[in-house]
Amino acid sequence: MKKFFIAVFIAIATIITLTSAVCIASNINDPQTVSDNPNAVVEYNIPGITTGSMQLSHFEKIFNMMPYDIQEKSVLAFRDIVYNPKPEFIYGGVKVKHTDSTWEFYYNGASIVVKNATVSDLTSIFQMPTL
Repeated sequence: MKKFFIAVFIAIATIITLTSAVCIASNINDPQTVSDNPNAVVEYNIPGITTGSMQLSHFEKIFNMMPYDIQEKSVLAFRDIVYNPKPEFIYGGVKVKHTDSTWEFYYNGASIVVKNATVSDLTSIFQMPTL
């Protein structure tokens, strides 16, 4: 899980600026975007590298650009995490906290917080990727 978490952070850090700029500048309304909850946001903090937030639909576009093997591992980790009934637990070295609509992930000073997202919103993103 640590490697997955670090890989996601690195992927976000390297493509967040470009992807966000393209999505915002061209006002993309991609019909393939499943997460259409405009209130759902992803806040990220990688100390010394980047911090910010984006709509969940933008995260979905970034997720869909990640290599297949990272998507596949993400889907499997999501399934483990979403079905854990505890509101706070450690998963592969990553501290996970959640309420009905907020999911928090902490590792080594870095964090990802997903706010106002239902399990249905997240499930629509974290499906088994197709080639």
